[in-house]
This record gives sequence, structure tokens and C-alpha cells, in this order.
Amino acid sequence: MLVPRVLAGGKTADPVQRDAITTAYRSLIQETQESPAVLAAISTAGEGLLQLVSIKTD
Repeated sequence: MLVPRVLAGGKTADPVQRDAITTAYRSLIQETQESPAVLAAISTAGEGLLQLVSIKTD
């Protein structure tokens, strides 16, 4: 799965920004980084691209 504009022009990294979309991006990034079922990578080019791949567990 690809999530475009995840860095939201720098708003995601700015702790002062607390609007709903920015907070949702932060939560998504944190949850995917902590999940053993997902491999996540963020490209910082432009406004950012979060790349998610599910990890097959048997």
C-alpha cells in the first residue's frame, strides 16, 4: 500500500501541528513502525510517501 503526502509539507514532524489529518498521519506511521506484521518505509522526497508491505506469517 502507498500513502502519499504522509509528511504533509513538514507538518507531521512539527509537534505544534495537531489538526486531524496530521495526527492521523502520525498515528499511522507509529502503528506501522511498531507492527511485526507490516514492513514500512518512508520516502522523504517531496511531501513523503509511506510504503507498506504485509509480512506473511505462517
